[in-house]
Amino acid sequence: MQKDVYILWSLLFLATIIIPLGGGLFLWISCRILGLRTVGYVRCWLAYLAAYFAASLMITLVAYGILSQPGNWATSLSGPTLVGFYFVGLLIHFLVVPPILRVKFWKAVAAQAMALVAYGIVLAIILTPFYFVQRAKAQRIMAVLDLRVLGDAMRRHAAEHDSLPANAIYDRRRQGWPLLSWRVKLLPYIGCPDLYDQFHLDEPWDSPHNIELLDKMPAVYRSPRDSADGTNTTYYQVLVTEERDYSSPRSVFVAGARHGSRFERITDGTAHTLLIVEGAKAVPWTKPEDITYAPNGPLPELGGPFPGMFNALFGDGHVRTIDCDIDEATLRAIITANGDEEIDYDAF
Repeated sequence: MQKDVYILWSLLFLATIIIPLGGGLFLWISCRILGLRTVGYVRCWLAYLAAYFAASLMITLVAYGILSQPGNWATSLSGPTLVGFYFVGLLIHFLVVPPILRVKFWKAVAAQAMALVAYGIVLAIILTPFYFVQRAKAQRIMAVLDLRVLGDAMRRHAAEHDSLPANAIYDRRRQGWPLLSWRVKLLPYIGCPDLYDQFHLDEPWDSPHNIELLDKMPAVYRSPRDSADGTNTTYYQVLVTEERDYSSPRSVFVAGARHGSRFERITDGTAHTLLIVEGAKAVPWTKPEDITYAPNGPLPELGGPFPGMFNALFGDGHVRTIDCDIDEATLRAIITANGDEEIDYDAF
């Protein structure tokens, strides 16, 4: 929290001091290029500072006026509206600066245009890497929040049915034949009961009827790095053990079980056992496909959309971001629900 406060104050300092200071420098250079040698740097800086704060104040007042109007005016703050605000700011720049520089209006406008273009290019070069870093950080936070929503849905399902959902909705007529994913079973608990009612639960996920619902994937299953309307696949998957021997180490979810595990069967402790992870490969969200875990086999492929790491939901509802190069013994320990292993938390 303290680190975030320092970052916020740094950004405010950048916006209120560094940007006008740099703008004044570029304005002074532009005046020199245009032969306006009577204009000093201090005057250029004061002119840019006055224009900067005048434009910021005017744009704030206009935005407040729009948002305070009756009706859903907030939706009008779209791309074109923001571009309009930008040009209002430019207009104020061009009106405020010439009287302060005390030069002919057209020369002041030409100097401003040169300064704004050059300064815009420099700021774009400097801030673009920062933008991408912050966007990736925001996407990771959104993924954590999505997993917390799924964790809450799992717990509410367990409270209502006395067990977690099974890894799949199975065919009642064909033993062990999965039809639909646990993600469909969870729909009523993530605010999508109407979508759940549209599924034919006795048909496979790719039946002529159910396949039509594939594109209606809830946003909580979508990776923050995917476009809102461009995918019907998800990285959020559970770890499934094929063997139904409950005495041997296994994951929370067991293939072929019509009912999910109870929290009491997670003897390693819910805070130490994985429920949902980001798999290395995205799968259609209604398809009963997850990550197979074999206690004596190779480790499952995890990773998700974020290079070198994956987000994981634990049984008690907390979410951790884990490095993909996590120690093998530690990863196996947090996968199994009843292995009674010692966990090295320094390996996270």
